[in-house]
Amino acid sequence: MAANIKLKRSAVAGKQPLVADIDYGELALNYADGILYYKNNIDGIASISGGGADADSAAPTGAALRDGQLWWDATNGRLKIYYDDGADSAQWVDASPAGRGYTGSAGAITFSETAPANPSDGQIWYNSTTGKSYLYYENQSNRAWILFADPTVTDGDTGFTGSVGYVGSQGTISPRNISLLNPSGGEEITLLRTTNAISVSEVRAVIRGSSCEYAIKYDTDRSAAGTTVATETTTNTTTGSTPVISNASIPAGNYVWLEVVAVNSLTEISVNVTF
Repeated sequence: MAANIKLKRSAVAGKQPLVADIDYGELALNYADGILYYKNNIDGIASISGGGADADSAAPTGAALRDGQLWWDATNGRLKIYYDDGADSAQWVDASPAGRGYTGSAGAITFSETAPANPSDGQIWYNSTTGKSYLYYENQSNRAWILFADPTVTDGDTGFTGSVGYVGSQGTISPRNISLLNPSGGEEITLLRTTNAISVSEVRAVIRGSSCEYAIKYDTDRSAAGTTVATETTTNTTTGSTPVISNASIPAGNYVWLEVVAVNSLTEISVNVTF
């Protein structure tokens, strides 16, 4: 029959062996607390297992209290640890003091049906009954729980879509200028293509040379003869000549071009068309 190997042991809650009671490598078991003790390398008693954590509205008490034990304060939502220096100091210490909590300056979030007692500035309280969340605000003599999240409030109905604004009037078209160097009779060059109907208000031509007969024309077909807007033979080399406009209105979708009809000792013609 195999022999039973038994450790040094105790059934007294909270009792741990003295340094003189065990040797290095030897174990002692307190089977009331579920803690295994050993002697460490600085001649002190240390534990291998320390149990779990208590969660209650009141702090655990009694002989079973031990150094390093955890307690979750369910009333104030604070985690505390039992500290025993082995001499003359033994108490519960807040493990999440104000200013170091995971939600900012206030510490942990409290989940409860009623507001926490002794709250600190910036603390958050979630009302588990209503689902509303509050922030504790403290400023000199003013102290209050401020509502900042309310799931019972829904968004309002979408407002009516506004009417479309009026279309603005068409802006003016800048004057267009076109030039030909050393042109010959019958030469043409395109000025623009109209996207909207336009009205020609002035044609002004200036040359370098003796004289030039020209015409401003338009048509949807660029190969066509075209409709004449204005035509003249000019000798003006300073301010520019202004011929009579015979067809001022040009519909949308037409090409406008300059046609040189005949030249006399001409090196350049420049024509400016204003709309």
